[in-house]
Amino acid sequence: MKHAMMLMKRNNFPMGVTGKIQKFRMREDSIRILGLKATEKIGTA
Repeated sequence: MKHAMMLMKRNNFPMGVTGKIQKFRMREDSIRILGLKATEKIGTA
């Protein structure tokens, strides 16, 4: 079973013009905040 190792609270979500949540921007923010430079190059689906 997969589960999150860490949770972050957000007050708002980055949205695109169409109103969809920009998950890639949330991922980039998490990498920057947590200092996960080594995992930055991992490919995602």
